[in-house]
Amino acid sequence: MIEYESIFYVCILFYDSKVVNRNRPQWHSVLDPDMKEKVRSGEAFRWTCPHCGNTANVNYTTLYHQMEGHVMIYLVFGDQEKAIEMMQGFYRDNEGNIVDADEDYRNRVVGTMNEFREKLMILDAGLDDRIIELMKLFILANL
Repeated sequence: MIEYESIFYVCILFYDSKVVNRNRPQWHSVLDPDMKEKVRSGEAFRWTCPHCGNTANVNYTTLYHQMEGHVMIYLVFGDQEKAIEMMQGFYRDNEGNIVDADEDYRNRVVGTMNEFREKLMILDAGLDDRIIELMKLFILANL
């Protein structure tokens, strides 16, 4: 099971350390429709200091679950072992036993905010992200 650490932000004017967010385990686009746009705009990853109004981007591991599209995208910053653990967790039950994958769902793990937003844009356009990834490799190979 993955442990979620608290994220701290120190205000540069007030030097006041605050817990910004305890890694939110997941967002459901159907259950929390307002968050769907906040995730896409980046607002869900922004913190504003209550003292001075200074804003900061806060990167933390999260799961975006778009139920109506049968898509789950894990955002895992910079930790490949954690990404592998999450990917393996897609196909395990609570006891750790391997279960059959739900063929209707597209499960993805990304490591940067840019990759995350790219997957969301591809999803919104109704495209197959696997084909887009192959096209990117083809283009890079031909440069």
